[in-house]
Amino acid sequence: IDAVLADTADWETAKIEATKLIGEGAAAAGRPADQVMAANQLLFTAWYREFIAYDPRPNLAKLTMPVLAVNGANDLQVVASLNLPAIREALRANKDATVRELPGLNHLFQTSATGDPRDYGRIEETFAPAALTTISDWVVAKTGARR
Repeated sequence: IDAVLADTADWETAKIEATKLIGEGAAAAGRPADQVMAANQLLFTAWYREFIAYDPRPNLAKLTMPVLAVNGANDLQVVASLNLPAIREALRANKDATVRELPGLNHLFQTSATGDPRDYGRIEETFAPAALTTISDWVVAKTGARR
């Protein structure tokens, strides 16, 4: 669906094709298509089209300041194995870039066995101590601040 919305030149055609795919997915899942469409209206906004079409690599490649890029290994929304190598490559000329995958963490940097977004509100942990330590240690190292 994202590829159709991002890559189809004509927006109306893109929306028609995406609607067909959503309908097929709903049918395969045994869910009413109108309910699935109602839950996915964000897909049909100009913002979403721009969001999925945006390629941050050229801008990342221009960065010369210290950069810390972190991703939870169990993140299902921003998949670490797909995104971190691309970020690492885009930042390859930046000698002060750090790219880290944080084991066992989801998109919100909570400890999570599955990364399932439906669990976000059920996990009592707000932000994993391991993520906080990784980020704060990096900031301290870059700024010379004291803990």
